[in-house]
Amino acid sequence: MADLVWARLAQREDLPDAAFAAVVDGLLPGDGRFEPGWQEDVFKETLLSMFRRVEEQGLRDRLIAAASSRVPRLVRRGVLCLRDVPAVLRHHPADGELLAALAQHVVHREVITGLIENSTWNIFSGLFCLRSVPTTTILSRLPEVPEWLLEAVVRRGLSLVAAELNSFAAVNGQASSQGRYWGPSGWPAYGSVAMVLERCPQWWLELAKDDACGQSVQHVLLDCVDTEKNTDEVLAACMPALVLPEWAELPAPERTQRERLRHIGQRVTRHLRLQDMAAAHLHDAAAHCIKQVRLLHATKLRRLPPYEVTSLARDLALTSDDAKNLKKLWAMVAEPPSPQPWNAPPSTTGINPLHRNCS
Repeated sequence: MADLVWARLAQREDLPDAAFAAVVDGLLPGDGRFEPGWQEDVFKETLLSMFRRVEEQGLRDRLIAAASSRVPRLVRRGVLCLRDVPAVLRHHPADGELLAALAQHVVHREVITGLIENSTWNIFSGLFCLRSVPTTTILSRLPEVPEWLLEAVVRRGLSLVAAELNSFAAVNGQASSQGRYWGPSGWPAYGSVAMVLERCPQWWLELAKDDACGQSVQHVLLDCVDTEKNTDEVLAACMPALVLPEWAELPAPERTQRERLRHIGQRVTRHLRLQDMAAAHLHDAAAHCIKQVRLLHATKLRRLPPYEVTSLARDLALTSDDAKNLKKLWAMVAEPPSPQPWNAPPSTTGINPLHRNCS
C-alpha cells in the first residue's frame, strides 16, 4: 500500500522538488532488489515521471540501476540522454538491443562506435536479429539502421573474421600430435557477419578488394550470398579466396585436402559462373588436392563407400579438367555393386525361419 502512495505522489506535477526527491527515494529498492510482489511493477509505472523531473545525476543513476530491462526502451524514447550513458553502460549489458536504442539518436554515435570496436560476435546477432520496437506511429514499420552504424558493424565483424583466418594455419599446425581423428578447427563461422553484409551490396566490390578485410569479404560472399545477388565483377574479385588457400598446406592432407575439395565444389555449385570464370584457379586447386594424398589411387578408391566415390566424382567434375581422371571415377560410379553372399540372420528362438513346421 505504501508503494502505491509513493507512486501517486511521483505522478503529481505540483509536488515540490524536495518532496519529489524523497518520493523517488521511497520507490527505489533499499538494498538494490525489489521485494517479491508488485513493488517492481509500481516502480516501472512511474519511471517516466521520475526521469522527467529528477535532475541530480546520482539519483538518476540509482533509477537506471533499478530500471533493468526498461533501459533500452527509455534510451530509444530519449528519456535517457547522453549524460546517462555512463550509468547505462555500468548497469546494462552493451548488447544489440541497447545499441539499436542508442542508434536512434545521433548524439550517441561516438559512444556506439567505441562499443562496436571492442565488441564480440554476440553483439551482431543481437543487433540484427532483434525486432526493434517501432518508433513511429505505424506499428508495422521498424526503425531503420543508420548507414554509419551499419558500416561500423560490418568493419568490426570483418576484422574478427580476418583475425580468425590469419590464425587458422597456426592453430592447426600440429595435427600429428592430436591423434588419428584430428580435424581442422578454428575456421570462422561468419554467418552473423553475412547477415549484416548482405544489407549493403553497394559496398561489396570495394570491400572485396580491401587490403585489410578483402579476403574475409570474399569468403563471406562465396559461402553465404545467393549467386543472383553477386555480379560478375564481384565474383571475379572473390577469386583469390575461392580455392581456400588457407587450407593448402594443412597437415593430415588425407582429410584436409578432401574436405577442401568438397568445400570448393560446394562454392562452384552455388555460383556456377565460376566454373568458367575461375577455370585456371579451380584446375590448379583440384590437381593439388589429388596429388597431395593420391586421392585417385585405385586401392584408396576401392576402400571408399559408393556415396563417397560419387561425391568425389561430382566435386572433380566441377573443378578439374583432367579427362582421364574423370573417366576413371565415373566408370566406378556407373559400375554395379559386386554381389555379396547372403546369410540368414541368426534366430533368437532357435528355430530357422526358413524351415518352420507348418503342420
